[in-house]
Amino acid sequence: MGKRDYDFHYVYKTTNLISGKFYIGRRSTNKHPNLDNYLGSGLHFKRSLLKHGKKNFKKEVLEICGDFDTLCEREVYWQRVEKAVELGYNLIESDTRGGVFEAGKCPEEIRKKMSESRIGVKNHQFGKVGELSPQFGVEGYWKGKKISEEAKKKRRVTEINKPIVTCPHCGKVAKEGSNMTRYHFDNCKENPANNKEEIEKQRNESHHMKGKKFKKREQEDVTCPHCDKVGRIEAMKRWHFDNCKFKKL
Repeated sequence: MGKRDYDFHYVYKTTNLISGKFYIGRRSTNKHPNLDNYLGSGLHFKRSLLKHGKKNFKKEVLEICGDFDTLCEREVYWQRVEKAVELGYNLIESDTRGGVFEAGKCPEEIRKKMSESRIGVKNHQFGKVGELSPQFGVEGYWKGKKISEEAKKKRRVTEINKPIVTCPHCGKVAKEGSNMTRYHFDNCKENPANNKEEIEKQRNESHHMKGKKFKKREQEDVTCPHCDKVGRIEAMKRWHFDNCKFKKL
């Protein structure tokens, strides 16, 4: 069902009772506007909704329209009248043709706002990586550092609380995690929709050791002076010579 096929088209305004900021948007639905619990979907608005809770927001219907095309035009009208971009949560004025972004491209104004909101201390990775991080340029920074008991406990709890899942194709039972997602369910080689030979080929090609060349080390044979055992030097050092059980004390 397209947006033009719904029974009701209306413009709404949802206000934050704490800060006074508001969001103006449009809505097409089969529910009567007075019975519709939808509050809005703007990025900044949804963040504020999570922070303050639905009980601190009030929604009002500004206008009910007869069709979707009229709805798009009236939404822009109300956004301009109420100055939704300047005073509210709206990032940009909507398009009278029914969309915010023309031809699927993000406007330069929005790109600039998004960039500014992630620069410097506003970025969630600020001070954690790069030149400002304490481990930058320090070789062996984590060597010798121990994980706190609290962190270990959190990891254990997370691992214990993982649900048990079963692959519907091969019957494999295990805790939910990356391996089950990677090798089972839709990717399971027993799935009739998958080509077993192709899956095996992809797995072999993606193996982390594929393509690596190893230089075989040349080792000389040595003899233990205590038990006369002959073998490769690396293994002999571990179990013979000074560690030999036949060594006389």
